Amino acid sequence: LRSMDASDELKRARGGGSKQSVDRLSALPDDLLHAVLSRLKARQVVRTCVLSTRWRHLWRSVPCLRIDQLELHAGAAGKGALIERHSFKNFAHILLHRHDVALLEDFRLLVHHGSDMPHYDDSWVRRGISQDETWPCRLTRLHVNNVCLDIYFARHISSRCPALEDM
Repeated sequence: LRSMDASDELKRARGGGSKQSVDRLSALPDDLLHAVLSRLKARQVVRTCVLSTRWRHLWRSVPCLRIDQLELHAGAAGKGALIERHSFKNFAHILLHRHDVALLEDFRLLVHHGSDMPHYDDSWVRRGISQDETWPCRLTRLHVNNVCLDIYFARHISSRCPALEDM
C-alpha cells in the first residue's frame, strides 16, 4: 500500500495520473522562459500563447525575435507564392505591432523574396529598432537578410541603437 502512494506521487509530479496535473514549466521565472523562447523562431514563439493563461502574453516581451519567411512558407505550402508572401507580410506586421519591441535585444529578419516587399521589410526593421523615438533601443544584435533599406537607414540606426554590437 505504501509503494502505491509513492507511485501516485511520482505520476503526479510528472504531470500524469491526476486530473489536476502540476504545470511546473509555467512556474519558472520570466527571465528563464524568455531565454528558452528566444531560441525559437517567431511563429513557434507566438504559438506558445496557447499553453496556458500564464503564457498568453509572454511572447510579447521575448528579447530575441527571429522572423524567417521560410517558417511561414511551410504553413502556406501549395497555396501559391502570392498567398505565401501575403501571409508572411500579415504575420510580420502583426507580430511587430503586438510585441513590446522596446525590450528587443536581438532582432533577425530573414526575407527570401525581398524584391517583392521593399516597403514592408524596411518598415519592419524600423519598427524593430524604434517604438518610442524618445527612448534609445536596447538592441545589441541586428541581422537582416535580403532586406531593402533606404539611404537614411545608417543614420537612423546609429542614432537609435547606441548598444548595437553586431549588425
